[in-house]
Amino acid sequence: FCQSFVVRFAFLASTFIYQTLSMSGIHWVTEPNAYLEPKIGKTGYAAQPPKTVIQTFQDTVRKHGNENAMAAKLKVNGKVSDDWKFWSWRQYWDESMMFAKTLVKLKVANFRIVNILGFNSPEWFIATSGSILAGCIGAGIYM
Repeated sequence: FCQSFVVRFAFLASTFIYQTLSMSGIHWVTEPNAYLEPKIGKTGYAAQPPKTVIQTFQDTVRKHGNENAMAAKLKVNGKVSDDWKFWSWRQYWDESMMFAKTLVKLKVANFRIVNILGFNSPEWFIATSGSILAGCIGAGIYM
């Protein structure tokens, strides 16, 4: 009973928050699953149709798939190599999709936080992009 009540209360509260936000003209939300209607301008750049991060990523892969998206000097046997490793936009997309499919296979629910431990690296960006593709929220943890 108690768990059912908590779940029902949480649903009603989120519905109320959504309705309140959509009527009040607020420009931001803090709940990961809250929906906010995009604000579209009448002229200029703001008048362009909105795109999601995923749509923009797909468009970039379509237009520039074989061009370099990232580069890094990787460690080999504990020593930073003099050679650069490159990822094309297509490789970046493919590896991000592999990460996303892994999250889905592991049944990570939408809007869950995926903690990414490490520093800026191609793997960090792949994990963040893969989290977005899986409907999750990537959160970097820096040490």
